[in-house]
Amino acid sequence: MTTKKEKEFLQSQEVGQNVAYSQKEREEDVLEILYQWYREEHPANSEKLCDSLDLGRREVNGLLRKMAQHGYLEAWEPGEEIKLTAFGKAQGAECLARHQSLTQFLEMVCGVDEKTAEENACRMEHVISKEIVQGFSRFIRYGDVFERSIRNSNLRFLYETGEYRFYMSLYRAGVRYPRILADETEDFESILRLEVGEEASSFWLKKKRSERENILWYCSRSGWKRAEERQGEYRLPTEIFVFSFVPDDPIIEGESVVALTQEDKTLPSESDFREINVHIWQEGNHGTR
Repeated sequence: MTTKKEKEFLQSQEVGQNVAYSQKEREEDVLEILYQWYREEHPANSEKLCDSLDLGRREVNGLLRKMAQHGYLEAWEPGEEIKLTAFGKAQGAECLARHQSLTQFLEMVCGVDEKTAEENACRMEHVISKEIVQGFSRFIRYGDVFERSIRNSNLRFLYETGEYRFYMSLYRAGVRYPRILADETEDFESILRLEVGEEASSFWLKKKRSERENILWYCSRSGWKRAEERQGEYRLPTEIFVFSFVPDDPIIEGESVVALTQEDKTLPSESDFREINVHIWQEGNHGTR
């Protein structure tokens, strides 16, 4: 039987909110309720649970028998007080902590009201790992975030639709400490253009007048491709870059490997490889539009 709570989610057309509750989710929700009552020293019985879950007595009794078999409840018969085992108390405490941490996180970060946060937390709490919950809790308490790298990313999540300008450098591939600029650096403008559309984003490198007639290549998931050239600019999809985010640093560093050839080849060779480095700014600190 589908509960009122389940019907509300099933009636929603939003992706992720139209999935029926599993048996595991039902049991964890009951554990959370029973643990709250245990902490508040409120006796628990099936009638009270029926009202809280908006379920019939038959459905609740069947659910409680299953939970007793799984070790969450002491031996139980209809009409008796429902008592959590030590294992049930430990699992109930974890379920409650998950729910509270997620609700607080969604309110704080997403700016939604408590009801919306509660509804979403109720679904999310059943599928995330303990490490994720601990990360939410750290963020709520201390504002801690971690250095991270993002791959295959459309920068639409960082910028509104439009054009932005940032800095770029070309380096010899595989040479570090120190890095050495590639000879072709002088063939391109140091300012590159970021174009953000509704569905995709790209960097455009502007070439200078040079004795070298460079052909620019980039490596996509399907292999090496020649960069599109348009009015003296080469297009590089942002998805080929690895972007590094550092806490409290407004600058995001992006890196990728490209290739520069002087003649039309089927594929570039290793000697043609160069590393391209871009520095972009996070929202509110970005370059000129």
